[in-house]
Parts: sequence; structure tokens; C-alpha cells
Amino acid sequence: MFLSLIFLQILLTFAAAKEISGVFTSFNSLKWRKGANYRYASPAFPSWIAELGWKIDGSKMSAGDTFTLTMPCVFKFTTTQVSVNLKVGNTIYATCRFAPGDILLPTSELKCSLSDTVKQSTSAHGTMSFPLTFNVGGSALDTDVKCGETFTSGVNTVSFSDGDNVVSTTVNFEGGVDTNPDRIAYNARVVPSVNKLQHQVLGGKCGAGYSSGVLGITMLYGTGSIDCSSIHAAISNSLNDWYFPKSIETDFSYTTKCSATSFIINYKNIPAGYRVFIDTLVSSAVGVKHKIRYTNRYKCANSPYIIDNSETVQWQPYCNDVAGANGKEVELVTETWTGSTTLVYTKPFKTHDPTITIVVDVPIPTITYTTTYTGISTSYTTYTVTPGETASVVEYEPVHATTSEVSCWETDSTATTTIIVSTRATDTVLVITPCPKTKVETTTKQEQPITTDKPEPTTVEQVTSEEPEPTTVEQVTSEEPEPTTVEQVTSKEPEPTTVEQVTSEEPEPTTVEQVTSKEPEPTTVEQVTPEEPESTEVIVTTDCNTPPP
Repeated sequence: MFLSLIFLQILLTFAAAKEISGVFTSFNSLKWRKGANYRYASPAFPSWIAELGWKIDGSKMSAGDTFTLTMPCVFKFTTTQVSVNLKVGNTIYATCRFAPGDILLPTSELKCSLSDTVKQSTSAHGTMSFPLTFNVGGSALDTDVKCGETFTSGVNTVSFSDGDNVVSTTVNFEGGVDTNPDRIAYNARVVPSVNKLQHQVLGGKCGAGYSSGVLGITMLYGTGSIDCSSIHAAISNSLNDWYFPKSIETDFSYTTKCSATSFIINYKNIPAGYRVFIDTLVSSAVGVKHKIRYTNRYKCANSPYIIDNSETVQWQPYCNDVAGANGKEVELVTETWTGSTTLVYTKPFKTHDPTITIVVDVPIPTITYTTTYTGISTSYTTYTVTPGETASVVEYEPVHATTSEVSCWETDSTATTTIIVSTRATDTVLVITPCPKTKVETTTKQEQPITTDKPEPTTVEQVTSEEPEPTTVEQVTSEEPEPTTVEQVTSKEPEPTTVEQVTSEEPEPTTVEQVTSKEPEPTTVEQVTPEEPESTEVIVTTDCNTPPP
């Protein structure tokens, strides 16, 4: 039970740990403390002492939290320690481990972790300092070329970052080399990660370019061994204030010879404005003074003479103060892994092991393919592989399908609109056209409507050659309309004609009386009106011989 509680507490501690920032609050100073008999304060010479302010607030931070101080183009830490503590008196609040970048990475780091002395009530602050050197170049490696263009002779601003928090200070760096740079320039430095020395030599200057030349590094008296897998040859027309390249080109005419004791190139036809340089890693026994011959013979393009500016240099032994200590072979292994960043670590070893292995894990190379599908969001599918192979990622870009609908409206124009709904993968194209017109035929009868209102009187006059008495047509409605008189004139004395009008409300009959000299037979005119007619049609019979109905 007790062990279970301890295990649970450990799990809770790791679960609560988080990456924080803002612990380092200031960059107080950066001062050069001469580590040897150097003639000038080059950023590459030991040692530059950086002093930073820090603050730990227990109300915002917890034991186990981690934070990192990232230092661009810091080459290494010139100390025998592997870590440094943030402490007040004897109380340690955090431990920071040195992680030099040297030739592997363009940055060095302090990887820090808060100790279990940090409580919620903790409020501690102070300063810390540590020695370092900067990377101002020294080879054709990408890290060296990148850092070769970072600093200049004179006042520089140096910035370190703690997460999103950046602290800065200004410093004065001195440029130059220990030789006449127009004749030759060379450099050597210890690379802690591989426990080797890096040698570089720059050929003499020819303003018009080179017609030919020889440039080489030779180990004398067996004092070191050249690593032919690490050699580089390049030209540059852009050098910094320490005569290291800020940019390089490797496409030029040259041949190479390399062995454990020498690395030599023969070159020709170098354009004006360019300088030739080579570099390599060298293994050297502990405490041994190694002597090197820098071969530097060349003929300028505008001269028939061969110039020989070769030099022999004896380098004093350098004690490696970082991982593995002196006297051990460090093997550098590059592998791929499934992470997204480059990771450097040292494999476990014992004190009597002759070899220490440093592994550089780089992300698995990935090829991305893009395709489309009917949908609303972008998605990805990763096809993983084992380290050493190339992985692939398929990116699915969404596209919308389209459907059409047709409708109509009561206008003479046509309109088209696209309806897009963000949550649907199908868009609707709506086409609105004029609705078709339907022809309606209406038949109208000339019928006189019967209403409850009083109709206007209608008079029909009939005239005869004789003097007949007038014929009166009387029309009776429910509202007593005025009488209607019909007069007709004939050559004879027609008999009286009666006109009857029938309505749905049983109106009284209307009698048309006609007086003539004779007694004609009566003619009856009937007018029938349906219920609620649109009009009324009056039919009059003019043939007096037609018998009445």
C-alpha cells in the first residue's frame, strides 16, 4: 500500500509537470575573461562570461516544471561542470544542464527543471553565470556557415530566449586573425560532441582569381589522425571579420587526396573575388602537441609566378572539459526518428569503455502528396515507415459537389444563385426562370343584369305611316321601375304586341300594347333572365305574321 502511494505521487508529479517560460528575467552582462594568451577578444576565444537574472514564482510554477534557455550561435560551454544550479544559499530551486550545439546545431541550450523545493509559497530570485564561446564559423558545415554571418567586429546585440521571453545585452567583439589574411588564415578548435579538433585553412588572396593552386592539411610526426569522412572543400566570395565564409560554393574544379595523415586538393580556374578553403576533423591523443603543415601554393590568374605561403604550426594540447572527458573516442551516429525536431543524446557508457557514442536523431524525411475529396474539411493520412526510409503524408483537400434545382417566378427575367452551406459538402445551384403564362378564354353574353336597383328606362318607338296609337311596354320589377315604352310604325295597322319579361323573382308581366287601324294578332316577346347573369339579351320579333307562342 505504501509503495502504491509513492508510485501514485510520482505519477501525479509527472502529470502536473509542464513547460514554462519567463524564469530568466534579464541578461545582465557578457564579459570576456581571457582563457589563454589571446591577442584580441574574438567571440570564438574562451571565455565569455554570461550573467543572467532569474526569478521563480511558486504561485505560477511547480516542482518538475521544465524550461529552456536557447542561445543562438553559442558554440560550447568552457567549464568542467555538466550543469549549473539556480539557488539561494544552500537551497537549490532548479538545475540546468549544459547542451552545447558545437558543429551539430546552430544553438546551444540550458535545459532546466524545477526541484521539489519549489512550493506554492516560493518566491526566489537571483543571478547565475556560466562561461561560453561563440560560433563565428570555421568550416563548410551548414551550422558554421549560418553562424558565420551572425556576428561582426564591433558592437553586437546578443539575445537568448526563454520560451517566448527574450533577454538581450550588447557586447563588443574584436575581429581579425593571428596571421596576414592576404597570405593565409587558419584555425583550430575543439569540438566537444565528437571529442575531436576541427582544422580549417584559407588560401591566399588573388584579386583577379586563380589559375591553379594546392591547398592541404598534413599531420606531422603522427600527432593526429585525419577523419576523411569529414573533409570539405569550397570557395567563397563573402568572408566575415574572422575570415570565415558567410556563404559557400562547392561547384568548382578540383581533385582530392585524403589519408589519415594528409588532406590535399588541387584546384584551378577560380573566379575573381573568390577564396579557396578546406576543413576536416582530426583526432589527437591526450596531452600530445600536434604539429600541422598547412600547404598553400597558388598562381594568380594575372601572374606567371607560383606563390608559396605555406606554414607549419604546432598546436598546444587542449583538455576537453565536456562529456566523456579526455582519452575516449567519441563516435557520432546520425539516425532518423519519428519526432519532428533534431535530438542529440549520448548513449550510456561505463568509465572503462573505450568509445562513447553520441546519437543525432533527425526527423524521418517526409514526402507530402495532395489529393481532393468531396467534403468540408482538410484531413491528413500519414503512412509511417521505419527510420532510414521516407514517410509519406497524403493531404486531402475538400471540394464541394454541385446539384441544380429549377424554379420559376412571376417576372420576365432569369436568375441564378448558388446556395452554400458550410456544414454540407454539396452546393445547390438554383435557377429561377419566368413561369409559363396560361391563356384563359371568357365568353360574355349581352344580357341585361337584373339587380335590386332601379334600371334606367328604355324607350322603343315604332312609327307607322298611319297614325297608330302608341304601344306601351310596361316592365314591372320588385322595386317598381319606371315604365318602358316601345313604339313601332308600320304601313298597316298591326295588332297589338305584348312583351313579357320573366325574372327569377316572378315579376309581374310587362304588356306591350299596340294600336292600329286593324286588329292584328298580338306578338309576344318573352325575355328570360337567369339568376345572377352577367348581361341581359332582349329579343324582339318583327315578323307580324309569326303567331304568338
